[in-house]
Amino acid sequence: MRLLVIFLISILLISCGDGNTNNSTTNYYSASPNSYYQIITESQNGVESLALSITTSTGNILDNVPLTITGLNTYSFGDSTTGGFTGTLILKNNQMGISVKEGINASFADFAIESLTDTTIPDGTYNTVCDQNNISACTVVVSNNQISITEYSVAGVPTNLCQNQVLQKISGTQNPYLSSFTCGVQGNSNSGTWYVMPITANSVTGIMVSEYNPSSTVDTSITNEIAFPQAAFTPNGTYNYVYNGISSNSGLTTASFSTAGIVNTVVGSCSGAACALIEGQYAGSVGMQGNLMTGFDYYNINGSINYNLVGSTIMNIFVDSFSGIYF
Repeated sequence: MRLLVIFLISILLISCGDGNTNNSTTNYYSASPNSYYQIITESQNGVESLALSITTSTGNILDNVPLTITGLNTYSFGDSTTGGFTGTLILKNNQMGISVKEGINASFADFAIESLTDTTIPDGTYNTVCDQNNISACTVVVSNNQISITEYSVAGVPTNLCQNQVLQKISGTQNPYLSSFTCGVQGNSNSGTWYVMPITANSVTGIMVSEYNPSSTVDTSITNEIAFPQAAFTPNGTYNYVYNGISSNSGLTTASFSTAGIVNTVVGSCSGAACALIEGQYAGSVGMQGNLMTGFDYYNINGSINYNLVGSTIMNIFVDSFSGIYF
């Protein structure tokens, strides 16, 4: 009888496993007021697997979809259970780049960060590329919980998109870290609600921005750009590149910087070679000299188009006016 009991217990243990299963979730937030990303990590008997959920104010776009590792920090997702959604994401240094496609007609890309411990945006002057499609050089000034944004034309003429607007913490959104304010776009021809949240990397804090989009009937749902503390920078090495693009295409790839300049096949090349970075300037008209300003670089593609570049060497994140983020 004793042997029979031991035998039955052994069968039960084999059938049920040792119970060594641990689940955890990590939320990633872009500067969106209506969505966030969730990575679900399951570790069972030392074997780890990941899944993705995308939660919006109207429900989940994706719910606990398994991720397949395809390279260093890189994962893919999508099959018959995702309703036609497929995509790629990269998790690196508490940051996420994600590209999502729905069938063949719709796509978007986004940049997000893990939950924050400090939700304060420090006072100071920041540089970014803004005004929808990220073409213009812009400075952002934060002081005493107020924000001002100035846009500069290719001729160096400044336009105040907004002045001393109060940063208002908002509730009732999918993102608990957001502040909002009213500001203009397109040379101040339109005005509406912008959303911002801090991003800290290597002890330096910038600002993630979701711009007002006058052509959309819903709130912008991605990070449009990042504003960096105004300082010179020197990008170097290979980066992940998440972009929505001024031609409305989007994706997730890689690009690199060196002493020769930038190599980014998405935006183009200079006769098949790296395009030189013009440091300490933002772009003027094509074929004309740039405009001096600390914390801006620009590059030209085969003499046909200029792209501004901002960033932080310490944060090791950069943004260009193709609506792309390097991280």
